[in-house]
Amino acid sequence: MELEERARDSADNCIACTSCIAACPVTKANPEYKGPKLVGPAHSRMHFSDPSDYEDTLMLCSNCKNCDITCPNGVSVSTLNMLERGRYLKAHPEAHKPEDKMLSHGFEMADMLNKIPFGKSLANLGMSIGEALGVMGAMGMAPERKTPRYASVYFRDLFKTIKQPSSDKKVLFFPGCYIDTNEPWVGTAFVQVMNENGYEVLMDNRFVCCGSPLVVGGYLDDPYREGEEVLDTGLGRCRMCVAAPAGYRDDPSRPVRVATKFVNIAKRYYASMGRDIDIIKLNGSIELAPILGLSDVIVDIVETGTTLRENGLQVVTEFMPISARFIANKASYQFKHRQMDTMLEKLRDTLHKQEEEK
Repeated sequence: MELEERARDSADNCIACTSCIAACPVTKANPEYKGPKLVGPAHSRMHFSDPSDYEDTLMLCSNCKNCDITCPNGVSVSTLNMLERGRYLKAHPEAHKPEDKMLSHGFEMADMLNKIPFGKSLANLGMSIGEALGVMGAMGMAPERKTPRYASVYFRDLFKTIKQPSSDKKVLFFPGCYIDTNEPWVGTAFVQVMNENGYEVLMDNRFVCCGSPLVVGGYLDDPYREGEEVLDTGLGRCRMCVAAPAGYRDDPSRPVRVATKFVNIAKRYYASMGRDIDIIKLNGSIELAPILGLSDVIVDIVETGTTLRENGLQVVTEFMPISARFIANKASYQFKHRQMDTMLEKLRDTLHKQEEEK
């Protein structure tokens, strides 16, 4: 979520220099596309109040990242494009087409087919028939290229059968969905090349999709799965709260005006309740918003509550415990588990000593 905030904040660094347009392959191929700077950054800067108000060519961005690379001011152009696309599709789920679901969730589909007898063969047959009858083109998929066929054996299963020489030099291989399910021979060739050069190849047996297809397809909530909490240190313990003036009563007949700098967290909390809100993004002294009549409530981090009391506010709801956590990427943890376990033990010992000294 912090990544989203940083990307949105970077939009104001855009100086409309057209570097991104010059480097954009979509602009070159399709004159209708107005260019990266006029899509994501423009959306983020104008903060459209109505999610229906969006640039039609937003859906043409391929998220190739050329615009990010060429931007002299560090604007996260492609990320802004994907955030705005996801924002629109979340407000209008009916705009998600069947091909979006299919192409974005390819890993889940491949997993499902792998568990069904003859599932992959039947899927390949269906794609061949669909291409011959023009079904793929009718669904919006480019008919110029054949749909990739599923391999009879996925790379994740082939990898378990490869006998490698043991080596102190190791490399972690993330094959990606395409190599795993469609072209596993590329993965086996990579392993052979690395072995010939004295490296032992490792692969996480919890291999999952990298999330890029989900982001491109507008399914922004789906990729937030692959971080693994290893330890709650208990340091900096506080909580995310809704706070309001004493005596505040919610009026369900209108949206709640919420002042916060944690926009996405506030949106998710109220969305889980099915409550409409109007967000006022503020930085600094959030507690002043209700006093000045800018908002009904605030969403903020609370530790002792002293600042709230000094401004005549009280906690209405605590909805998220917060503390410093040790989080590891699942794949990295398997590859570097010794270093991480050593780090964890030292951290646990330090925390234990601190508790004893209290």
